[in-house]
Amino acid sequence: KSIVITLLGCAISFPVSYLGTYTAQQKAKARKLQIISELPRFLDLLHTSLAIGLPVEQAIDITADSLKDTILAKDFKRAMADAKMGACSWQEALEKMASEYEVDILSDFILDITNAYNNGSPIIESVVRQSKDIKQSHILMMKEKSAQLSKIVLVPILIFKIIPIITINKLITGPT
Repeated sequence: KSIVITLLGCAISFPVSYLGTYTAQQKAKARKLQIISELPRFLDLLHTSLAIGLPVEQAIDITADSLKDTILAKDFKRAMADAKMGACSWQEALEKMASEYEVDILSDFILDITNAYNNGSPIIESVVRQSKDIKQSHILMMKEKSAQLSKIVLVPILIFKIIPIITINKLITGPT
């Protein structure tokens, strides 16, 4: 009797634990996609803030304030709050934020602006370059998705149009 209960417990716990893991993975994936989609707008507004001569920390803070309802802005705001409290520099706070998400384009952007700052290069040039790169990669990703969708659309066309036409043609013309 105890073996049956143990097996039943295992049979129930396995799908439940798998479902929890799957749900967490889907939420993390959705969050990453949302960050990727929010980053170009953030960079455009950051570019504007930097163009008027604001320091980097203040420009990031103001940009995050203007996009306060987005995940990315909340995380930038949190990182800048850590830097203001003196827990770390703004570069370290941004690097910590990038390492939490493991989103390549976010990590590249943060690495690029921290390198520009450390090398004394204008950060605005880095922001413009990253913005262009991100927009181009976003366009390429959309083209790739549309190409995949066109392939998916061709399968039903093949099944429901071409194969019946060939079959009807064979029935009408008879065996060759």
